Amino acid sequence: MSKRIVVGLDPSEYSMMAVKLACLRAGLFDGTVIGVGIIDKPGIEASSRGAGVGASHYAKRTREHHIKEAEEKISALLAEFTDTCAEHKVACETVLRQGSPAEILADEALAADLVIIGTRTFFHFETQRSHGDTLSHLLKHQACPVMAIPKDLDMPIQRVIIPYDGTRKSALAMRSFVNLTHDLPVALDLLLLAVDEKVESTLADLESPAKYLRAYGYQVETKVVPGDAREVIRDVAKVNMPTVVVLGASEKSGLRVLLFGSVTETLLDDSTIPLYVAS
Repeated sequence: MSKRIVVGLDPSEYSMMAVKLACLRAGLFDGTVIGVGIIDKPGIEASSRGAGVGASHYAKRTREHHIKEAEEKISALLAEFTDTCAEHKVACETVLRQGSPAEILADEALAADLVIIGTRTFFHFETQRSHGDTLSHLLKHQACPVMAIPKDLDMPIQRVIIPYDGTRKSALAMRSFVNLTHDLPVALDLLLLAVDEKVESTLADLESPAKYLRAYGYQVETKVVPGDAREVIRDVAKVNMPTVVVLGASEKSGLRVLLFGSVTETLLDDSTIPLYVAS
């Protein structure tokens, strides 16, 4: 169930799709979508620093211009967000804050069930035209599950891939996803996927988590594929599109370590595969 969903607003197709998905999901549970508009003041200040009297004066004018530009753009984004929620007949709240986009979204997530964000983010639009790294930073400090989606997404998604390696973190990711989706009115087909050279024995190991998922009414298929986890999971996801890949995060030596090491990084680099990353 998702009663409160946070969406970070930026001027991109990724953000528009995130708002659409949040509205559809909130509408299923009479939930609320929280649209967060962010003025990236640290980024603006860093990009407009100068040296010397003349340079400092120019930097100040540049900074003021970028902040004004950001205020106008975000005001329009918040208004567009409110209109979209009204069209979907979904309750909404708006938040306008200044600061680091990743830190602000992590803070807003403290009182939310889910964050939905694009696999590409453009919160630094005032000073940077390429996509930023807000999502990567958010995943290192997430307080609730994060769903990262591409700009083009076929809905409703009915196929879900859960990579499972028998560790605590993969089990926690699986349960997190079940807790958030088991009461959806849309039937979901789950593919429980293991990456291992020992196909037969590993397939037997998947029976226990498969029984857990079936107890919640999911249709479950189990599959074991040998090879490199990054390539296997990416390729299986591509074949099963539209789909969502469920990954888990855990604490290790004070740093977030994502399931299967660099799998999440590989999938984020692809940017076309929706991800559900459990906190």
